Amino acid sequence: VRACTSLLRSDAGRSIEVLKFHNNGLSSEGGEILAKALESSRSAASPDRAALKVIVCGRNRLENEGATALAETFEKLGTLEEVSLYQNGINASGISALARSFSTNTTLRYLDLNDNTFTAEGGKAMAAVLPKLSVLEFVNFDDCLIRDAGF
Repeated sequence: VRACTSLLRSDAGRSIEVLKFHNNGLSSEGGEILAKALESSRSAASPDRAALKVIVCGRNRLENEGATALAETFEKLGTLEEVSLYQNGINASGISALARSFSTNTTLRYLDLNDNTFTAEGGKAMAAVLPKLSVLEFVNFDDCLIRDAGF
């Protein structure tokens, strides 16, 4: 991911609307690096808005630290229409951070967090934000261990 940070921070990177980074073994550190690069491209492009609409970053072992770093950036972006972070070893604290970030991304239409571990804590955080996403069309929470107490 380090090699791509210069692209994301460049003039070309500022206009990227779709970023697919599936199954690259990023790790939590890679997620943090990616988040910083996306944040700096947003700042350079406009303090208010960014071009990024779609991020697919599944199967990368982002875990809580990487997911939380991305969530902080997502919250500032406010432009996301599709978020796909499936199979990343994200637990309740990371899921809760992502849920908070979705409240500023009101154009979110597609959400795939398949095969992460919500538990009741993450499920409740997600349940609190979902009603605010009025254009949401697709949700995949398969294999997320939400259980009854989570919603």
